[in-house]
Amino acid sequence: MMINKNILKSILTGAFISTFITVSLLASSFFGLSYLFKVFIYFGYPFLYILEKLVPSSFVYWLFPEGSAPAGVFFILLASWSQLTIIMAAMSHFYFIKKL
Repeated sequence: MMINKNILKSILTGAFISTFITVSLLASSFFGLSYLFKVFIYFGYPFLYILEKLVPSSFVYWLFPEGSAPAGVFFILLASWSQLTIIMAAMSHFYFIKKL
């Protein structure tokens, strides 16, 4: 099965844009603008429920042997980044289709 070049390009573009937004919001939270990062974290909560069902607990304890807070922060950030990647990939896909 071959992936269309526009779909692959839009997925990579969405991942790049969401990584840039995540890093910039994380950096802005170090300078006292923590409310922006809180909005980003709240944005990922719907996807966190899906991620909770997909990832087994044995993988969580393999990744973080102590579990608890580091694992929670990691999965909250992963869920927020994943949801933002999906949205940005969809937006860039429509942009690339419209551009053609």
